[in-house]
Amino acid sequence: MAHGKRMALLVGLLIGALICYGVGMHLGALSLLVVGALLECGFWLRLFKSPS
Repeated sequence: MAHGKRMALLVGLLIGALICYGVGMHLGALSLLVVGALLECGFWLRLFKSPS
């Protein structure tokens, strides 16, 4: 995966997680908090994965 695409994916995952956390906290929606946690896990896993 090209460096630019990888960075765009990482930024997208992080922004998606932050949005889900924010909306989930505001509405008290557990499902959004879980989705936010999954997106954050995806961010950290992709961040430390060695580029091919």
